[in-house]
Amino acid sequence: INAAGSSNQIDLVLEAELYQDQSNELASELQAALDYVQERTNIRLAERVTVVISQDAQCGFHGVTYSDVRVIYIYSCAGVARSRVVNIAAHEFVHQLEQDRYGAAHLSADLALSEGFATWGAGRYWLGSASDFSSFAREYQANGQALPLATHYASVGIDGMNVLYYQWASFVDYLINNYGRESFDQLYISGGERQPGAANYAAIYNRSFGLLEAEWRQTLD
Repeated sequence: INAAGSSNQIDLVLEAELYQDQSNELASELQAALDYVQERTNIRLAERVTVVISQDAQCGFHGVTYSDVRVIYIYSCAGVARSRVVNIAAHEFVHQLEQDRYGAAHLSADLALSEGFATWGAGRYWLGSASDFSSFAREYQANGQALPLATHYASVGIDGMNVLYYQWASFVDYLINNYGRESFDQLYISGGERQPGAANYAAIYNRSFGLLEAEWRQTLD
């Protein structure tokens, strides 16, 4: 294990040969992504975070955040561009920010909110050339890929998971823009046991999850 250096908020650890010759650039790009998501979400990181880049034998490129202990793992393999690591990290950084804002409630939050906010918070790192997340959701509706928002990603495979993450990001954007950040924050800590659509929407918005989903879909049209 090699400590590859640090930036002002990140300790970077490279567990494999990956990116050893690019560690300075990677540390600085990760910090830039963290700066961006802090600005976008209006949440500041409470303390430093450790980012561990680890080798995945199957090349299952993904990230996992252990937000209660402030460690983010990104599993990569040879040939995966550094920029993709940074894109994944942007999403994972927001999970750490969720922990810092919402505390222990984050660990049992409604997945549509926790993953939706992390995707939305990653902003340009996940949008590519699109202007907003609703443009993805609109496209999914048009080509028949759209899924009900209460779908659990474990049941739909990697492609369905991507569809859900982008739909949830669009839904989170809708909730914040239409009902305000304060209500969203209350909703986030209202429970959900990691089931999408299971937070207490009715208590916070005076509307059922189903009705809010229908409203959101109408705005896509």
